[in-house]
Amino acid sequence: MRKFLGSLFLLAALVTSGLAVSSCIINSEDGSNLPQPTVGLSESGSTTYTISFPSDIGSKIMKYANVIRLSCNSSDFSSTVTRTNIGQVFPTKISDQPSTYQFWDPNTATGGTYYKYLIRYFNGSIYQYTNATEDTYPGLDSEGEAVLTGSPEIKITVDEQLNSWKVKLNSAVTFPTGFGSDSELAVVISNGTDRKSFTIASKDHAENNDAESVDLQRILSEDFLDRKITVLGVVGIRKTIQNEGISQEYTTYNWTNQKEITINWLWTDATGSPQTIDPAETSLTVPSVTNPDNQFDLNPNRISLNASIN
Repeated sequence: MRKFLGSLFLLAALVTSGLAVSSCIINSEDGSNLPQPTVGLSESGSTTYTISFPSDIGSKIMKYANVIRLSCNSSDFSSTVTRTNIGQVFPTKISDQPSTYQFWDPNTATGGTYYKYLIRYFNGSIYQYTNATEDTYPGLDSEGEAVLTGSPEIKITVDEQLNSWKVKLNSAVTFPTGFGSDSELAVVISNGTDRKSFTIASKDHAENNDAESVDLQRILSEDFLDRKITVLGVVGIRKTIQNEGISQEYTTYNWTNQKEITINWLWTDATGSPQTIDPAETSLTVPSVTNPDNQFDLNPNRISLNASIN
């Protein structure tokens, strides 16, 4: 029988970053003393909000920051509020950062949706959240929020005999307006503590459904190997290097809203026998290849110091 949980992850930044959060995070600290971001239109008549925030977070140094958007169907935010991590900002040089960062959000929905913004700073080990903006901002873009279209499917192929763990986009996915040819499609994965995105296709390959298989053992970071991970969906990622009119360059990543996916499984166990996987299954464990665990345990602290050894 398949050794499912004993023998998978993904998101960049972001994300997820793609977006990207290290497993060394120890906790969150109150950041209500930090300035709220300021929000305005990029220019008169624009449908793009500019979110500005300082790099100075006191005694700590910003490693990156996430822009969190709150949305609600009532202008006073008295009804259900949706919280979305819409992007990430990275300094080019951590030791030489601009005094102010700007992040552009062109994807807000008209028709009675209202928004607030806050910033989540990360210094390498601790999150700090600012308060959300006091003002609310109406949606401006008639095309709505950034959403991938299509019915995304991925195929995960596992061969335990060959120790092979691969993922491949298995359907065409269309990106929203504004996500150019250099945008990417990433799968979002959780390890139970953190959530990241890992690129599986360029925009061109995603929209034409001709992406190559990707080796999970090569793209997953160490904190997503040798432990149970769960595939949550996919996001589109747009990268922009901000260097116009400034001396201290930085990079912004905009993410689409996360979209659910269907997983098609092709699993062969260690004996070469095909296994039937529940189509609703979203979790697996991908073993590392660079740092394999031989299961030897020489930790003396697990032996009582008062125990007699014959």
